[in-house]
Amino acid sequence: MIQSDSIQYSGMSAQLKEHRETEKEETYWIDNAFGGMPTYQLGAKYPYDILTPIHKIFRLIPHPAFLLFLYFFSFYFLMVNLKIPIELSVLGALAYGFSTYLLIIIQVGHNTKAQALGYMPLVISGMLLIFNGNYRFGFIISLLSMALNIRANHYQMTYYMLLLILVFILIELFYLIYRQEKIKLFLKKSMLFSIAGFLALGLNATSLLATSEYSKFSTRGQSEISVTPSGEKIEVSSGLDYEYITQFSSGIFETLNIIIPRIKGGATYEEIGSDSNLYSYLLDRGASKSQADGFVKNVPTYWGEQPILEAPPYIGISIVFFAILSLFLKFNRFKLWLVIGCIFSIMLSWGKNFDFLTSLFIDFFPLYNKFRAVSSIQIILELCIPILAIFGVKEFFYDNIISKQKSIVKTLIITLSIFAIVYLNQFSSNFIGPNDTYFTEVFGSDIMKQIELTRIEILNFDILRGVIISLVCFIILYLSQKKIIKYNISLSLIFIVVLFDLIGISNRYIDRDLFRNKLSFSKPFVKTQADNMILNDTTKYRVYEPSIGLNGARTSYFHNSIGGYHGAKPRRFEELYNEFLRKEDKSIIDMLNVKYLLYRDNDNKVDVMENKEAMGNAWFVKNLKYYKNIDSLFNNITKTDFKNTAITSSKKASYLPIEFKVDDSSVIELISYKPNYLKYNYKSNYDSFIVFSEMYYPHGWIAKINGEIVDHYNVNYVLRGLYLSKGQYNIEFIFDPYVVKLGGYVQIFTIFILITLSIFSFYSKKIFK
Repeated sequence: MIQSDSIQYSGMSAQLKEHRETEKEETYWIDNAFGGMPTYQLGAKYPYDILTPIHKIFRLIPHPAFLLFLYFFSFYFLMVNLKIPIELSVLGALAYGFSTYLLIIIQVGHNTKAQALGYMPLVISGMLLIFNGNYRFGFIISLLSMALNIRANHYQMTYYMLLLILVFILIELFYLIYRQEKIKLFLKKSMLFSIAGFLALGLNATSLLATSEYSKFSTRGQSEISVTPSGEKIEVSSGLDYEYITQFSSGIFETLNIIIPRIKGGATYEEIGSDSNLYSYLLDRGASKSQADGFVKNVPTYWGEQPILEAPPYIGISIVFFAILSLFLKFNRFKLWLVIGCIFSIMLSWGKNFDFLTSLFIDFFPLYNKFRAVSSIQIILELCIPILAIFGVKEFFYDNIISKQKSIVKTLIITLSIFAIVYLNQFSSNFIGPNDTYFTEVFGSDIMKQIELTRIEILNFDILRGVIISLVCFIILYLSQKKIIKYNISLSLIFIVVLFDLIGISNRYIDRDLFRNKLSFSKPFVKTQADNMILNDTTKYRVYEPSIGLNGARTSYFHNSIGGYHGAKPRRFEELYNEFLRKEDKSIIDMLNVKYLLYRDNDNKVDVMENKEAMGNAWFVKNLKYYKNIDSLFNNITKTDFKNTAITSSKKASYLPIEFKVDDSSVIELISYKPNYLKYNYKSNYDSFIVFSEMYYPHGWIAKINGEIVDHYNVNYVLRGLYLSKGQYNIEFIFDPYVVKLGGYVQIFTIFILITLSIFSFYSKKIFK
């Protein structure tokens, strides 16, 4: 399967993989994206990693099928540990794994998110095992699953999972307090689970420490500028800004897309088929069959509030039906936890549509402001609702409950009432989306009116579909209750209904064209003639493709680029881009040593333009100008002649001379290059200041002159600078991050603790009592 985000990742990580293969070493720095950045979020391999071999057990299944298997296995394991019969555990695994959201994230290449969600049921299993008294096994499962979940490197999903776990622990604590029971055993269980969590952190120490270090200098960290050159004030925040965090906020009514997938039109664009009224309308208006076929394949049906939606997070009306049923059959504090988790997840997914709660979490809840796309917290629903559903089916068929018939009637009334409300609501809705003004300009008002009618048409289709599935579920349970059909037949019918329900909706959004042969995977980007021309130049330079900007890694796949694709870009570089490079400021392009620019003509052919004024890998400047704060420096960038002047706000650079002599005999040239190692030859008759067109990063980079470590400085907002006395030297820049060594020490210590615990556990069973 061709996954869009995986393709972009291939571009970003191309230099890392090439260096790994050719140099037989790991580099923690690359130059092919954003001018240069650490590889901590690009698949870096760290020493003393014992988790990857464990994860590779699942990877014995081809990618990305192993992710689907991981969904199934983890949820099945959870069900079995909750004492659910095997056949119903299988049903639960299918319900979890075939939910639309979990399948679509695989399709678009959100592999780290899929891995985190795959390990999530195992983490919950380990926690429940511990709190149910199975300490030894629960500790092992908790440790391994949490370690693998963290290793997946999607901390947002891990964070949401921890919020759900926190709700569980608080409910358990309040229950004990309410019952006036001793909490000593509860504290011991919580401590054992916490120890497993801390050891899991220890096994991921290098990745976590490196990510923490980099995040402060990425777009997830606090900006240092408070005002733009145009005078616009920037709100200083320790994380992402409110608008960016809540950009993907689910509408309040839109939440019902877990049972009515197209309540707001489904995906941004949907294929509605040749049996639609819109298709007939196009033919009646003179469109050819091929034109009509092409148009109905991508109709802008979505009229919700989110900028883009690949697919609705459909959980299944059949699954929700059984989940509601479980609340009527039995209710206990375990189900209370799941229900609170669902409510909590829904309200936070509303984002800016429920500003009070969202602002409360952004302002006061640790780390919440580091994550965007708040609607993705609905992954808690993806876990909790199938658990409730399987309990509902299990209790209906296996438990002796008097009110079964009344329960299924109440469940049917609730589900049909929801569908009735949604149906009646359409008569007071206008079905106009936030982007319809644009679509009207493109398609015309007449076609746009037909698209609005199409939105009503597909909504009513999904309402009718949901009503039918609800009635079928009711009839199966009713006939089983009356002993008209046997358990095996009832269960078989439930399997058929659930699979029809989930796979039927997921198939709407699975793009079969993405399934390609292996050759497609090995060549994610097509090399153009322009790329070949550039690659004939063997010097070190950068390439910029303005049409892609910072939203694609195609250029990074072939060249050292100032573009790229990443969720946590280097913050200063993005600020430079947003303010200057987006406008193709020539002085910035020259300073960054952009020697080639790629442009696309009307036929989408890529043409290359050589920039002969690119300043090269390093150059002498005549002036060093010091600014007392970063705002002053940033606001004077375009007023600076970078060929002759370097600007800095580094305090340690404030003691340096501000004027330098440069003559024709002065030499600075790059003589050796790897992403993590650069060597220059320097010669000058005067004390000099050199600017290097390399990205400045305050951690890991070491500057040496003839083998002696010296200070280097942040200049021109994003670059490196070096003060040198007259003479002839070899200059080296070496990237040797201490954070990787520190993380390695922590991981060794954690492994030592685990070996010690294993020995004690083997010789003394009392350790877990």
